[in-house]
This record gives sequence, C-alpha cells and structure tokens, in this order.
Amino acid sequence: MVGSEDIDQMGIGHAAFAAMLLAVRKLDVEPGHLLLDFVHVKECPYTHDAIVKGDSRSYSIAAASNVAKVTRDKIMVEADDFYPGYNFAQHKGYPTKAHFTG
Repeated sequence: MVGSEDIDQMGIGHAAFAAMLLAVRKLDVEPGHLLLDFVHVKECPYTHDAIVKGDSRSYSIAAASNVAKVTRDKIMVEADDFYPGYNFAQHKGYPTKAHFTG
C-alpha cells in the first residue's frame, strides 16, 4: 500500500503510479495490456493505452472505477470508527462545505 509518507516523499503523481504498479503486480495473471484512464506513464513496464475520459469510453475502465470508488467508500466508513469527529462515513473523503469553513 502507498501511504501518506510516500505521497509526501515522491508527490501524488508518482505515488499514484506506484500504487497502480503494486496493484497490477498483485494480480493472479500477467496483464497483456493495460487500459489507463487518461494517465500515460513512460516508466510503465507494461504496454498500455491512456484513454482520455476512459471511464466513459471503456467498460473495463468504468467497472474498475466503480470498484475503486466502492472500496474507497468502505475504507472511509471503517476509518470513521477510528477517527471520530471527522465524519468520514458521511463525506467519504470528498470535500464538503464544512471543510472550507472549518
């Protein structure tokens, strides 16, 4: 897993790429080709297509996006128990008016 320390050290873009590579390497099968939602990565060791608005142009990317969102939402709801007062179960990481006025 890529954590906040990794993001601080390498920046959000490189950390997101590192997280993607970790996820791909944990697959039970070797991918023949990756479909990425807009992000072209020169250092990617796999052949890939970076598709602008990929989640609206590819069923595979749209499905992966939905799985990621549901997973993230579940993690945020669980985090709400450990960090009371942050309302993670309600906003699930999305910015709210309370964040800007807080």
